[in-house]
Amino acid sequence: MGRPGRGRSGRPAVCSPAPSLPGGASLSFLVLVTGCASVGKIPEAEIYKITATDFYPLQEEAKEEDRLAALRKILSSGAFYFSWPCDGSHFDLTVRAQKQDDGSQEWGDSFFW
Repeated sequence: MGRPGRGRSGRPAVCSPAPSLPGGASLSFLVLVTGCASVGKIPEAEIYKITATDFYPLQEEAKEEDRLAALRKILSSGAFYFSWPCDGSHFDLTVRAQKQDDGSQEWGDSFFW
């Protein structure tokens, strides 16, 4: 038997049917951050730089190796960051500072690609 989350062949298990977004667009891959480095800390959160990612197909026909290699290179270039909140904080690096305090949830579909 394969590792958890993988099929009997040891390859990642494929979702059927593939998850979709509003409007009918389907998701092809799950991207996991597998490497990161702390680059600083603010009172509300620690900030990390993404250094490595793994891609898992959500559809059997999702095989776009050239595009995946380019995307993997960009995501691992050191130009992408994320935050991890400290002790109950709700800090979100993707929401601009002006919206942090008013309680609104500014994110939208643009952060889910």
